[in-house]
Amino acid sequence: MKTWIFTGICDKSDMLLYMCKILANGDNRVLLVDGAIDAKYKHCIGVIHPQLPVMEFAGFDVATGFENYTSLMDYLEETDEKKYDYIVMDVEKTEFLDKMQWDTADAHVWVSGFEGTGLRK
Repeated sequence: MKTWIFTGICDKSDMLLYMCKILANGDNRVLLVDGAIDAKYKHCIGVIHPQLPVMEFAGFDVATGFENYTSLMDYLEETDEKKYDYIVMDVEKTEFLDKMQWDTADAHVWVSGFEGTGLRK
């Protein structure tokens, strides 16, 4: 399983949705994790069942509404979810991951735009 963390205050949702779709089309099991400040993926994918914290969208799964990564992993173990090939995280909340989770990720990607306001945040 590969774990990729995408961070930065600018909107990464379109890029990550497209990337997860590409990975899923390659016969990979993909989980996109919403660790964004405003829980934007519920709005991006138009949640039909808001009570479901992990839902399928466009061939991959999206996890929303978790306080942190540990609570997500606990949920996945309780529900006996199959293993994922890729876990892609959009992380804006500093408390979403602990130091060990940051350190053990396979990739860390800082995403920013050219506007100055995003850099000041």
